[in-house]
Amino acid sequence: MSTKKTARKSSKRVSTKKYKSKSPLSLANSKYLVIILMVCALIPLTMIMQVFFGNIKSIAHTQLPEVFVGENDKVNRVFITSTSYYGDLGGLVGADAKCQNSADSANLGGEWKAWLSDNNTTASSRHIHSTDSYVRLDGLVVANNWEDLTDGTLQNAINIDEFGRNMNSWGIWTNTQIDGTLMNYGSASCNNWESAIDGTYGHLGCNINISTPVTDSYWTWNSSDYCSSTYPLYCIEQNNNQPIPMVEPSTKPTPKPTAKPNSKPKITTNSLPWAYIGRTYNAIIEGTDTDSNDTLNMTITGLPDFLSAGSCKQIKDSKKQNVVYNCSIVSNGAIRLTYTKTYQVNVTLTDNRGGKDTKTLPLRVYTSIKPVATKYPVPTIRP
Repeated sequence: MSTKKTARKSSKRVSTKKYKSKSPLSLANSKYLVIILMVCALIPLTMIMQVFFGNIKSIAHTQLPEVFVGENDKVNRVFITSTSYYGDLGGLVGADAKCQNSADSANLGGEWKAWLSDNNTTASSRHIHSTDSYVRLDGLVVANNWEDLTDGTLQNAINIDEFGRNMNSWGIWTNTQIDGTLMNYGSASCNNWESAIDGTYGHLGCNINISTPVTDSYWTWNSSDYCSSTYPLYCIEQNNNQPIPMVEPSTKPTPKPTAKPNSKPKITTNSLPWAYIGRTYNAIIEGTDTDSNDTLNMTITGLPDFLSAGSCKQIKDSKKQNVVYNCSIVSNGAIRLTYTKTYQVNVTLTDNRGGKDTKTLPLRVYTSIKPVATKYPVPTIRP
């Protein structure tokens, strides 16, 4: 009996060992298998990442075939400067030098000129009229050729700077119409781009309207501002028939859009109507501010005791995109002066951002004219 039991036990041990030996995985082998599976899983993932990230440019070509140029196309590159300048650019030569220096600082190569005209020389006469495309540094087409550049509409706004960063500005010095010529109703070029003082103006284009890129005629002519303000320049490469060297996006932080500087308010009234003995008096003093969101205030001093400053009002001119402010001067009663006299009326116009303009207006009071019929209205200065 004992012999049989022992045999059974032995048989059970053998069968157990055989079962273990047929096991497909041992503890050690399972570790290797996990490693192998992980490696196999990483291979297709790596390939997928390479295909996806390595062909973003190809995807961009597919999405924008009509406005994206290839790396071997011959083009004229364009950019907006990352730096803003006062109106004293050093003339057209100085403006071109600023464009060239900006291009050189980004290692772009090529010859560059500013899209700029003065009182005598047009941008059209200074630039090569190329038959090749004009493109931004990210490869997007601005215009197919010179005729397309100067027809009043761009394919894409010029809002990429020399480092390949987005650069929006509500003003860019130009003094140039869409066809590259001077303004047909008056040039404003900061005294041929040699002045940075108040009282001189420069015409501006823009590349942003609130949040919309500008591609219509406003890209080159939108408004004007004092030459003491700072704005960037458009820079255009003069075609050298070389393949375009694209720029990689800069690691530098994207500069904030150029903030609109405060434009000083301006008193536009230059003289006051005469006052006469026996007549009541009424006059208007007017001022303007190109910053339509500013709040203006006017003070008037030096009036004779029989006159006083009346009511004032501020009107927003949506057509000119500015604000008009006017105040009245009214009689306290009949003029009681018995002799002719000239008063010096001091006017100060200020805005809520520190802008200020002052002017002295002569007020002549006459005693030799008697009251007349209403067909001779009281002289006033019309707004």
